[in-house]
Amino acid sequence: MTRYTPIMIMGCTSDAGKSSICTALCRHFANCEVRVAPFKAHVVSLLINRETIAVEAQTVG
Repeated sequence: MTRYTPIMIMGCTSDAGKSSICTALCRHFANCEVRVAPFKAHVVSLLINRETIAVEAQTVG
């Protein structure tokens, strides 16, 4: 079995086109009969912190 090197797509800002580039690369590699496994990580801790801050702001005010 051939092992492939993972590829990471990174961008400096949101809305930089990372998902579009990843989708295009996945389609290209799939057309070349390479198995692809896209993964999009979510920053869960940031979302939890925002909710906590919002709740605390409402209870203080």
